Amino acid sequence: GTGVYFAPAREFNRGRSAQLYRVPVKGGLPEKQMTTRVYRGRFDASGRRFAYNQISPAYDALYGGFFGWRAYRGGRTPSISIMDMKAKTEVRIPGDGVNDLEPMWVGDQVYFLSDRDKGTLNLFHFDPASKAVTKVSNETVWDIRAAYAYNRTIIFEAGGRLKTLDTASGAVSEIPVSIHPDLPQTRPQLKDASAMIQGFDLSPSGKRVAVTARGEVFTVPVDEGSTRDLTNTDGAREYSALWSPDGGRIAYVDAAKAVQELVLP
Repeated sequence: GTGVYFAPAREFNRGRSAQLYRVPVKGGLPEKQMTTRVYRGRFDASGRRFAYNQISPAYDALYGGFFGWRAYRGGRTPSISIMDMKAKTEVRIPGDGVNDLEPMWVGDQVYFLSDRDKGTLNLFHFDPASKAVTKVSNETVWDIRAAYAYNRTIIFEAGGRLKTLDTASGAVSEIPVSIHPDLPQTRPQLKDASAMIQGFDLSPSGKRVAVTARGEVFTVPVDEGSTRDLTNTDGAREYSALWSPDGGRIAYVDAAKAVQELVLP
C-alpha cells in the first residue's frame, strides 16, 4: 500500500513491451524497478515476488485488440517469470512456444492461463517449490479469457459465463447470472428485405427471379404473382441461390452449421 506500480513504454520505441516503474503514494518521482521488459503482472501478498509476462501475446483480442491469432505458436508466445524483488533472483514457469498469461497469486502458489494443452486457454497451477505445473480447469470449447484470484477462489469467464474455482478442493461452479432486459431488437418483427438483397438469378423461363436477402432465399415474379420464401429459416443464413438449367430446382449455400453446405432441393 505504499506505492503504485505501472508499466510505461517510455524507454521503448514500440508498444509491445515496457518496463516496471514505482511511484510512492506519498509523492515523488517514478523509479524504474528493473531493466527487463514487462508487459503485465501481479505481486504476491508480501509485495516481494512479482509474476509477470515480458511481452504481449499475438492473441491480441484477449486485451481489447481487433485481431486474434488463437493458439498462436510463433515468436510472440509469452512466458511467465517470477522475480524475487529483494533477492534479485528469477524463476521461469516451464513451457516454450505456448501462451502463458495472467499470473495470479493464491498464497505462495501461482495460477495462470495457458493454451499448452490442446490449444484452449485453461487455468494451470505452478508450485514454486517443486516447479510442477498442473492443469486445474477443463474448458474444452471456449477459452478462459479473464481470471482473477480472491483469497482461495479464482473467478473466471469462459464462453460468456462466470465460474469459480475453489483452489483447495478443485471444484468448479458456475455463477448463475439472470438478466432480463427489454431488448426490442430481439423480438420477432417485420423487416423490409428489398434493401438488403445479396444476389439474384433469373429463371430459365424468364418469369421469376431467385433472390437472396437477409439470409433467406426467395423467388420473385418478374411481372405478376406472389413472392415466395423458399427457406424460411430464422437465425440461419442461406445465399448464392441459382436456378437449375431446366428451371425445376434452386441450389443455394446453407451456412447454418459449422461447415457450410451446398443444398440441392
